[in-house]
Amino acid sequence: MTYTIPDIFIEQKDPGLVEIEAGLYLERLRSTTRPLTLRNTLHGVLFIESGTKTVAVGHRKQIVGKDHAIFFAKGRIFTNRNSDNFRATTLFFDDCFVMDFLGRHNLDLPKRNRKSLILAYSSYGAIASLLDSIRYNYSEKREESRKILRKKIDLLLLEFYYNYPALGAWFRQLRSDAEDPLSQIIQTHLDSIQSISHFRRLTGMSPTTFHRTFRQRYGSTPKQWLEARRMERAESLLLYSDLSISQVAAECGYATVSWFIERFKKHHRCTPGSFRRKNRGF
Repeated sequence: MTYTIPDIFIEQKDPGLVEIEAGLYLERLRSTTRPLTLRNTLHGVLFIESGTKTVAVGHRKQIVGKDHAIFFAKGRIFTNRNSDNFRATTLFFDDCFVMDFLGRHNLDLPKRNRKSLILAYSSYGAIASLLDSIRYNYSEKREESRKILRKKIDLLLLEFYYNYPALGAWFRQLRSDAEDPLSQIIQTHLDSIQSISHFRRLTGMSPTTFHRTFRQRYGSTPKQWLEARRMERAESLLLYSDLSISQVAAECGYATVSWFIERFKKHHRCTPGSFRRKNRGF
């Protein structure tokens, strides 16, 4: 099963999630030692206080430790697992927050494709102090306290930007996606897109316009793109979950397990079961 965050926390009224304003949330101290497959519907930054988080996308696996920040764009599907002593604060924010933040600050945004970043901040005292202050005040319910907290979040992001120029490229990618209607549709409906015709109907475009626009934006056909996303998700589920092959096929949108196996073999030159046995480990 793929959990959608922070939606599941909002729906369950999770006490660890605090709404600072519309489209801006802070989450504190969530920890699980079992692997979970997640997709985020908001952008975010996770600040690790203690322990480690292992993050995997397909074959790529990275262990991230204390005093590191993980910046991630919305729409990402990944698997993660935390150590026993894991503690963290996560900041979630939407496109409106991004556009407002960039509109108020004259930042240089270099052209690079940045969907995620992992940055170490232990040597930057201003960042550590701001984080401590945000963690201390995050659950304040008074309106004035929320306004102050909002300003501290702005300052925190600016401190990261001025110490890590690569963050400018990350913000540029977020802005580019926010201004692209096709990207917005993909991010909103990624879990539910079952076919190319369904995909096209969501955009409201004619078949010719849809295929031309998609190739210009993503450099591939809609069919190739959708297949790649399904394979990426299948890899994570095979490697880091206990779902059966048929369950993985259904989770990734394949009508039959035989069709899933055939497509998987075309991409990986082996069956899903063989791929799992050779590469499993999380």
